[in-house]
Amino acid sequence: MKRRDFLQFRADDSLRIVTLSCEALFMCFNDCRRQAGVTTDNQIEDGDWWRGEPPAQLDGQTPDELFGSIAADIANENVLILTERDWLADTEFAGYVSRLLAEFRQQGGEVRYQRPGSR
Repeated sequence: MKRRDFLQFRADDSLRIVTLSCEALFMCFNDCRRQAGVTTDNQIEDGDWWRGEPPAQLDGQTPDELFGSIAADIANENVLILTERDWLADTEFAGYVSRLLAEFRQQGGEVRYQRPGSR
């Protein structure tokens, strides 16, 4: 998943605004989390068909790397608009997002929350 799948950048007068979709970001986060738990030793029961295959090569990011790259991407923006906050029900994901928002605020950014159904 590319960053444009969950980050939308735009300029409005003198403000640099980024919109962050919690839904799309959660999907990417979940992929990272799933890949972190994948084993690649090819030990599958009744897996004669599997023998001789090379180990899987997973080049995905960890959740820490994902959120680190997002923080770097939004570092120069003035306003972050968070959408689809109902996806923050997952506490691990919510913790990552909370740290991202805190870091953004600490750098002088403003966080806004989009209400459900509004654009």
